[in-house]
Amino acid sequence: GKSWLSEHLAAAISGDSTLLVQGTAGLDESTLRYTWNYAQLLARGPSLDAVVPSPVMWGMQEGRIVRIEELTRVPSEVQDTLITLLSEKTLPVPELNLEVQARRGFNLIATANDRDRGVNELSAALQRRFNTVVLPSPASLEEELRIVQQRVNEMGAALELPVEDGALE
Repeated sequence: GKSWLSEHLAAAISGDSTLLVQGTAGLDESTLRYTWNYAQLLARGPSLDAVVPSPVMWGMQEGRIVRIEELTRVPSEVQDTLITLLSEKTLPVPELNLEVQARRGFNLIATANDRDRGVNELSAALQRRFNTVVLPSPASLEEELRIVQQRVNEMGAALELPVEDGALE
């Protein structure tokens, strides 16, 4: 439910939900900042043409919502980078002696499973930069089945999938 909610909130607020960073233990800071087109970099040296923007950089430049899935799975140094991005609303590009200033409308929606607290605990500083909403778990198996059935019906209709009799069982 949390990913579905973040996707729909981003789409409703900024008209797009595709600016996504998938949180994993292997994530590094460049995934939040930018990388380089090495062919351009070798041919012409550091330039704006050689920068490959991250979803966060795109969101800052265009004033859109960026989604980060599974925030508690990203390493602590990446979480520290987020603190700076959210506090300063700027993304420095020291190789070009410039910084990207976030446009109005930029923000982050991050999801995390509260059962994953032990993966990478969020610092108090990072937690203060987010408004936290806890989605309750379904109260019963029947409620969970009802939710799944509703989502399958909605997605199936949208994708024009054939109905499989007895699939829920």
